[in-house]
Amino acid sequence: MLLQRNTTRRRVRRAVKTTKRALNDALDRAEPGIERAAEALEELGRDGIEAARSYSRQGATELRKGYSRVESQVMGMGRKGGRKLSRKARRNPGKAALIVAGVAVIALGMLSR
Repeated sequence: MLLQRNTTRRRVRRAVKTTKRALNDALDRAEPGIERAAEALEELGRDGIEAARSYSRQGATELRKGYSRVESQVMGMGRKGGRKLSRKARRNPGKAALIVAGVAVIALGMLSR
């Protein structure tokens, strides 16, 4: 019985050592691939952030251009244009209120920058 325990322990120890070696070798071989994948993901993240920044800059520029255009049109209406605008506002007061609120939000957004 004593002989059987020693033999079993040795076999288990050898199996554990062999398994450890195999796992360490596999990890050593896989490490360069994992490093390359991590670098590729990092680069992809950087590219995505840069694309999002560029897109938001373009959107802000377009918004400013549109606001400037609307502002110049409203200022250029003069007395005659103001009458047309007030008639439209009387016909649809809800729409006029929404337009005023939208312009106010845009103006506050631009001023907060």
